[in-house]
Amino acid sequence: LAHGSKEVPTSIVEQALTAHNKILNSHYVTDDDKKLWMDRWAEDLKQGIMVHPALQQIGAIARTFATYTYPRYTASLDAATMMKEFGTKHNIETVLSKSLERVFKIARGQDPGPTFAELEAAAEAEMVKATDAAEAAETLDSADTPESTDA
Repeated sequence: LAHGSKEVPTSIVEQALTAHNKILNSHYVTDDDKKLWMDRWAEDLKQGIMVHPALQQIGAIARTFATYTYPRYTASLDAATMMKEFGTKHNIETVLSKSLERVFKIARGQDPGPTFAELEAAAEAEMVKATDAAEAAETLDSADTPESTDA
């Protein structure tokens, strides 16, 4: 349901998201599980899939992280700290601004261009090419250098 099927009515998607949220709010779900789900929704944001529901779910999950201390531990986790870490980990400001840019282009009837994930993949491919080229140049330089001979 959450991956853009045009045949599924919005009301069904909203019901599924509400049920998912209730499950994540249960006391059986650990904070680590909630973080994993937030990571999955962040990947959907990067792919440009279900952006609004992804933001809703991330916000709903984040609100479940209340300030509290664990009974046997001194560490505490609050929503603000967790969201700051999440935002840094996923580069959320850039992802959201690129997503909004795509939406506006689509609304204007323009080519939306690549998704954030596609841009990341292209940048990574360029880094690999640059690294390979540098290694090849280094190999050539070491092959061109005459070896010293001891007299």
